[in-house]
Amino acid sequence: MKRIALPVPQKSLLYTVSALLLLCLCIVIGTQLPACGDNQKPPSDTQTQTAGGSETQPTTDPADDSLRTFYESMIADLEEKLLDEKQDNYIARLEYESRLEVLEKELANLSSGKDESDVPTSGRPEPTPDTSTDTEYTTETEAPEPEEMSFRYTVEDGEAVICQYLGQSRNVVIPPEIEGYPVTRIADNAFTNASVITVSIPNTVTAIGWFAFYGCYSLESVTIPSSVTRIDYAAFDNCPTLTILCVPETYAASYAVSFGLRHRYL
Repeated sequence: MKRIALPVPQKSLLYTVSALLLLCLCIVIGTQLPACGDNQKPPSDTQTQTAGGSETQPTTDPADDSLRTFYESMIADLEEKLLDEKQDNYIARLEYESRLEVLEKELANLSSGKDESDVPTSGRPEPTPDTSTDTEYTTETEAPEPEEMSFRYTVEDGEAVICQYLGQSRNVVIPPEIEGYPVTRIADNAFTNASVITVSIPNTVTAIGWFAFYGCYSLESVTIPSSVTRIDYAAFDNCPTLTILCVPETYAASYAVSFGLRHRYL
C-alpha cells in the first residue's frame, strides 16, 4: 500500500513548537521556586528545630550576656556606694547627737544658776596651769583614790558598765569594781567633753566605747591596761594634748600606733 503524505501548515507547526518551549520553561521555573525561597533573609532570632519538629528554641546571643553582666556590675557598685553613704550618715548623726547633748547640759547648768566659772566661754575646758617642772605624767605620782560614787553606771550580766563621769576631780581613777560588780566596760560618750586631765583605767576593763573621751581638750594622759582588747570609733578624737600610757605589744599600743597618737610605754 502506498502512503500519502498530507501537507502540514507551517503556522500550525510553529504554534506547536512554541507551546512545547513554553511548557518546558514553566517546568524549569517551577523547580527553581523553592531555591529562590531559601534566599530570603533569616529572622533576627535564630531558631533551631527540635527532633520532633513541633518546637523551636532560640539561641543565646553573646552580646546579651555581655550587656547583662555590665548592668549587674553597675548595680553591685551602686549598692556598695549606698551602704557607704548610710554608714557615713550614721557616724555623722552620732557625732551630732553627742554634741547636741553636751550643749543641752551646758544650757541646763546655766539655767539652774550654776557657777559660771565652771563653764568655759569658748566651749572648751581651760587647762589648769601646771607649776611642776616635769609636765609628763609618771607612774610614780601618787594617784588619787577611786571615786566610786562619781559615775553613773549600769549592771549587765553581773558586770558594771561606766555610762557617765559625774565627779569634779580632774585626775580620775576608775575603780576596778562598783558595789561588788567588776567594771568591765566604758560606755559610749562616758567622758565626752569632760574637764579631766588624767584618767587611769583598771585592768578589769576590756572595752572602750564610741566617743568615750571625745572632746576632752584638757586630757593629758590615759592609762590603758593590757586587758583592753577593743577601742571603738573616735574614742579619743579631739584630745589634742593626749598621751596614751600603755604596755608594749598590747592592743592599746597597736591602737596608738595605728592612729598616730602620742604614747609612752609603762
